[in-house]
Amino acid sequence: MKTVTLRELEDAKSETISGVEYHEGRLFTSQSGMVCKTYYTEENGNFYEVTDPNTCITEFWSDKHPDSRYYDGRTRETIEAMNGGAE
Repeated sequence: MKTVTLRELEDAKSETISGVEYHEGRLFTSQSGMVCKTYYTEENGNFYEVTDPNTCITEFWSDKHPDSRYYDGRTRETIEAMNGGAE
């Protein structure tokens, strides 16, 4: 699975919702703790995001581009803290 930058995540979302009427699906947390959000459009289909609150990694895809991609939202400090100070 491809890992992307924040800019690539924002561009992918913009490709679906920019310039058209869209609706945000209800933000919800799954039983496993994943935060899920969907954007719906008539013209461009849907955009899906699933974020793991423990790792800050967001998996996303859209109807136009169904291949999942990952954005790792952790900062260096967060990664170091998760690893006990070691990289």
